Amino acid sequence: MNAQNREYIELSEATIALFRCSINANNYMFYGLSSENGLEKVTLGNAIEHQGVPLDILRKYDESQDPRKIIKDMGYVTVPFRQEGSNQVESFILLNKRDGKYQSTGIGQAVFAKNFMEMKRNGSLEKDSRLIRVPAMNVAYGSVMIEGVLHLVPVTSEGQKGGEPRPANIVFSELARKSGSGEDFPN
Repeated sequence: MNAQNREYIELSEATIALFRCSINANNYMFYGLSSENGLEKVTLGNAIEHQGVPLDILRKYDESQDPRKIIKDMGYVTVPFRQEGSNQVESFILLNKRDGKYQSTGIGQAVFAKNFMEMKRNGSLEKDSRLIRVPAMNVAYGSVMIEGVLHLVPVTSEGQKGGEPRPANIVFSELARKSGSGEDFPN
């Protein structure tokens, strides 16, 4: 286990301990929990580091550019947790990087992360796929390398997942055109 993973685990465990005493029958759903006892016996899953493309960089993107060069670390991580003995994700610990160090910002649902995990589990994405988001446009993709070329598979917030992998340079070019055209961004 590397130092980064240890940091995620320590922060997640501390967040669960902190929230255990404040979750009740009136607020458990707000935190994405299935019951007011949703934090009693949980196990942590693998952290999902969110990578992203800032809108200002995307707007200048040209299809001839290497798409990997515009993907940045978002400084945002979601750590899933499950009830012991269950495969169902209960909710997520939300971690944000501030001043070079991660801090817990709470517990809640992370729909893109949940759908991304499901796509990896059902084989739509490879084990080493990354979650890549364009937050300003509310879109996310799972990365897939095909013959050395980065491809993207849509991961939506509405629970519709999948589709065929498309070359990232084409996807980013289409998004760049939409971002500057005044078209409505996807919800």
